[in-house]
Amino acid sequence: MKCKRLFFLAFLMMTFGSVGLFAQTSATGVVIDAATGDPVIGASVIEQGTSNGTITDFDGNFVLNVSSGAKLVVSYVGYKSQTVDAGTSLSVKLVEDSEILEEVVVTGYTAQRKADLTGAVGVMDMTKATSEASASMLTSMQGRLPGVQITTDAAPGGAGSIRIRGMSSINGTDPLYVIDGVPTTENIASLNQADIESIQVLKDASSASIYGSRAANGVIIITTKKAKGDKLDVNVSYAATLQTVAKRYQMLNAQQWGEAYWAANNNAGLTPSHPFYGNGSTPQLLHYLDAAGTIRTADTDWQDAVYHEAWTHNVSASVAHSGEKGNVFFSGNYINQDGLMRETYYHRYNFRLNSNYKIGKYVGVGENLMIAQWSDNGFATGEDRGIPYTAMRQHPAIPVYDSNGNFTSPMQLASSDIANPVHQLYNGRDNSNGSWRIFGNAYLEIYPVKGLTVKTNIGIEHLQYLNKVLNRKIEASDVTSMSRGYGQGDTWTWNQHRRI
Repeated sequence: MKCKRLFFLAFLMMTFGSVGLFAQTSATGVVIDAATGDPVIGASVIEQGTSNGTITDFDGNFVLNVSSGAKLVVSYVGYKSQTVDAGTSLSVKLVEDSEILEEVVVTGYTAQRKADLTGAVGVMDMTKATSEASASMLTSMQGRLPGVQITTDAAPGGAGSIRIRGMSSINGTDPLYVIDGVPTTENIASLNQADIESIQVLKDASSASIYGSRAANGVIIITTKKAKGDKLDVNVSYAATLQTVAKRYQMLNAQQWGEAYWAANNNAGLTPSHPFYGNGSTPQLLHYLDAAGTIRTADTDWQDAVYHEAWTHNVSASVAHSGEKGNVFFSGNYINQDGLMRETYYHRYNFRLNSNYKIGKYVGVGENLMIAQWSDNGFATGEDRGIPYTAMRQHPAIPVYDSNGNFTSPMQLASSDIANPVHQLYNGRDNSNGSWRIFGNAYLEIYPVKGLTVKTNIGIEHLQYLNKVLNRKIEASDVTSMSRGYGQGDTWTWNQHRRI
């Protein structure tokens, strides 16, 4: 009886102890502006370290059930966050974050403080982007611009895509890029990210008041670097990255393939037969796949044969000098990127010259010029005859080469409609897609009175491409062919405006 009473008391202590451990309290209070005393509507109030939270009402009040001894994190856009102890009748005073509000944002032909903006603007922190070794500007932008969807292309030199205002549009979905005041719809893959000073994104419809219908899909404004301070700056950087295939499919080896083939035929009520395994009750893999005995049976992992580790080398150098009368910035960049598939690559040269000078007291001139040349070689990846799919479908018993060092022909050995993918890659080694891009502007500024600037700006974009495709034959019945493609285009832009 005594033991039962002790057990009952212990049970009560554990029960009430657990209730005390998970006891909650109600935190109440009001959030106000420290400067004006006005309530802050919609401020976020979250229990620290949890997802438990609420927002303030029209009077700045909040009520939140929290754990005993919890802390509250109170935050709102444009204000500095505060952490306070949970309690009742709290009065939380938020202070404006002046650094955010005073940040200058380029919104078109002028610049404004964030505090003066009424439209949705995203600003990217370029210090983190330039610290990365990526060859693609889009890779550095991913995840750093809220509300902007960026999809990268893993192919060497892949352009990728940017979506700001959704996917549905009768005029396409690509945004308008404005680089140093010159608008373009071409992708920014040819830019050297080390040359970029700032990136701003105009997300809402207010951008149409500046750029018209071209801004229907949003606007990305890019400003490149200029020399600063009365000094000479020399910068040299080198970065190397290594790419590998993140995940490969586990494929059957030659014997497992035969066993699976035999089981499938037996289950279907058919008599199994295959030129590599015979027609017995069990699959017996042959030692040689051809009558001449030059193609020995293998256990080929065609994914290993097609893919390899890929290095990217990125070299940048710049010289900048600034003085009382003007400044000049010159940079060069070289990227050598190997693709994950053999024989694929991307090479790019990029040069930039930015300068401006004051001619007397009332006149200034300047220019921003980029010259880029790049070439790449790639293969189809998303088709049923693309290299990745072919590498998974090819028979593992077939080796890549025969005993004489020649490529094997699965089409002849197994009556397959799938070619040797390594042979396909090798045959396309001399294909190339070459392009040139000249992009820039020259401008004249006049300062008739203090505080007023009149500017006229002429921009040019020259694009040129030369593609070469050499289709070498794989089978004896094939015919070798060659094709070339060439094209070019020029776009001129002239605008003038006044800035106060």
